[in-house]
Amino acid sequence: MDLNQVINFMNQQLKPLKELEDLIKYNEKQEQTHSVNPNDIEALKGYVTGMKQAVTTAKTLAEHYKKVDTAPVENRPAEETVTPEEPKEKPKRTRTKKEDPPAEEPKSEEENFDFLD
Repeated sequence: MDLNQVINFMNQQLKPLKELEDLIKYNEKQEQTHSVNPNDIEALKGYVTGMKQAVTTAKTLAEHYKKVDTAPVENRPAEETVTPEEPKEKPKRTRTKKEDPPAEEPKSEEENFDFLD
């Protein structure tokens, strides 16, 4: 993985996001003569906000690991050894015997009578 490439790419991503922010601000200042659904505009605002956060986070991570990878060995933070947790035992299930549904009681002649015959 080329961390410089990641950093450069994230910087490139910030430019169109800034343009989208400018478009949103411009739209807010104008008389609303378009037919764009206000919910869609709100979705665009959310998208820009989320993407800016994702881009800055990725850039920060790449810059961090770039520093760590180029730091002298004695200055590097000790790597933590992670031991996998032992799987927790699931409680044992006990099977219950399915009961037969109750037998239907025989219907009386009145209940069996068909009025349409």
